[in-house]
Formats: sequence, structure tokens, C-alpha cells
Amino acid sequence: MNPKKFILAAAIILSMANMQAQVTVIDSGYCGANAGGTNLTWTLYSDSVLRIHGSGNMANYVWSTDVPWNSYRDFFNTVIIGDSVTTIGQCAFLWYSN
Repeated sequence: MNPKKFILAAAIILSMANMQAQVTVIDSGYCGANAGGTNLTWTLYSDSVLRIHGSGNMANYVWSTDVPWNSYRDFFNTVIIGDSVTTIGQCAFLWYSN
């Protein structure tokens, strides 16, 4: 392999690793329907992704202001819901339109 191409490829790989390493957790908590809500967890990352993971039903919320990630609603633009999440709680994304 040409030494210049090798150095360029290595620089790209390091750059991609640094970009991934810079994503941090902003906040997290429970949002499940079981006692204590521990069957589902939500995590908000610095790359504006909200991830909901675990197994089972999400808690229902009376108002959108009761949703644990409500104060971050203008921060994230992507929601990833795990395959094992069986229901989305009432009012969980009431204000989310895009």
C-alpha cells in the first residue's frame, strides 16, 4: 500500500473513532410501566438522540409535562425505540411533531 494512502486511511479511522467517543450521556432514567418503572430505560445522548430500551410496556403519562424527558424536548431530534418495547405510553410524545 502507498504510504500516503495508508496515513490518510489511518487518519480517517482515528477521526471517526474520535467523533464516536465524543458522544456523551446528557441524562437518563426509567420510563417503564412496572413497579418502579425499571423495565424500560431512557437515555439522552449529546448527539441529540433519545434511546428507549428494555423490555415491556412504557408508563402512561397524564400530561406531556409528566414525561421524564420533557425538559429536553427541544434538544433531541431522533428517537430510537428498542425492539422489545411493546407499547408507547400515553402523552409520551404528545408535543413531538417532526
